[in-house]
Amino acid sequence: MQLNKQELIKLVKGASLLTTGGGLSLKEQLVSLEKHHNISIALRSLEAFDPDAILVTASEVGLADAKEMEKKDILPRMLQTWEKMTGQKISGVYAAEIGQESILIDTAIGLNVPLADFDVAGGRAVPFVDINSIHAAGIPYSMAPLVAATDKRDIVALDSRMSPDDIEIFLRSLSRLSKSGIAFFIGGAIRASDISGRGVENRSLSLAVQLGACSTMDEIIGRLQPDTMLSGHVVGYETVQKSGFNCYHAKFKDIKGAVYTIFILNELLILTDEDGRNLAEPPDKILVIDVSTLSGVATKDFLSGKEVSLLCVPAEPIWKREKGLELFGRARFID
Repeated sequence: MQLNKQELIKLVKGASLLTTGGGLSLKEQLVSLEKHHNISIALRSLEAFDPDAILVTASEVGLADAKEMEKKDILPRMLQTWEKMTGQKISGVYAAEIGQESILIDTAIGLNVPLADFDVAGGRAVPFVDINSIHAAGIPYSMAPLVAATDKRDIVALDSRMSPDDIEIFLRSLSRLSKSGIAFFIGGAIRASDISGRGVENRSLSLAVQLGACSTMDEIIGRLQPDTMLSGHVVGYETVQKSGFNCYHAKFKDIKGAVYTIFILNELLILTDEDGRNLAEPPDKILVIDVSTLSGVATKDFLSGKEVSLLCVPAEPIWKREKGLELFGRARFID
């Protein structure tokens, strides 16, 4: 599939529906797309890549409200550093999670490679870096080797394999050297044949394009097939102290007057009814949607009392296996 600018707008808008309250600002991502003219990027399924193709991910780490880093001038130098360090040619870019599509688009353009049609977070945004379908499949994986950059155009290469927690510490430390407080990196290299047929490819980007083309809520529901759907708004919430996370207990009142409890930990939501029964919990996802704009709603706007629809959508099969539940099951998040 070849994506022109209009298709990329659909990708970004549709992906916002899947972010479960997280991800970059939809408005800012659409503004980011405006700098590109006459663009066309290939969106390629995993099986369409050569089995030996090396795929990498790209992301930014740092302050949540920082502006996206300009990458046009720095990416060629990062690519040279990558090839010198690893001896590998990059053949495609995949998403670490849903909600950072403008970063992926900039990276694919800068590296002149296709987008791979999957993310490794289960078609959503996630609160922890180790929540990753490659881990869930039991495939050896590390974000390093990686090449990172600051907005001062400093480039740092890391060729040692490290734990996900140590990688995040490294990148967040580097982000403090940027004027804007963010660091951009490429890494997480994986060979296409190593993940093919292992339940990793979920075609989440092509789904996002389809969702972005929907003109009614009924079309979106038809695409996503939710188990449960509620419409209403938050009527109150309490902040839960959890270091490094936005964590809340919220009360959600639906249009019929029923009140539900929602536990929120960044992009993770757990929905409980008035009798204390769980209606949706991880790894299943709760999508927060603004019906008037057919776009995703950030957690802060959700908590403000905005009218939304909640769609409870089953997780992909890989997350229902033992390792998937260990990484992303309820027991990890509820004491």
